[in-house]
Amino acid sequence: MDRNPGFWMVIAGLVTILVALWFVVGKFTTAADVTAVLGPITTAIAGLVGAFFGVNLGQQGKAEADKQRDLAQKRAEFYSAHLDPARKDEVVEKAQLLA
Repeated sequence: MDRNPGFWMVIAGLVTILVALWFVVGKFTTAADVTAVLGPITTAIAGLVGAFFGVNLGQQGKAEADKQRDLAQKRAEFYSAHLDPARKDEVVEKAQLLA
């Protein structure tokens, strides 16, 4: 299985929460005790899982942006290769106004 190491971190975190829940429910009887023990565990793991998904979504967005940038670059190169030499100076001057 070709998975990101972060994927396994998420799985380990979820398993840890389940194991902790099993242990805590078996040992403590009041809801306050269970919450006091599980709260810090679930908070830390939720932060890690959220970071994992946030980074993955950011990477996907960057990949799409890079793809679109490359396509725009190829189009610009194609258009400039087919530019009428007599209009070169005019086009360069207008292009500088875009930036």
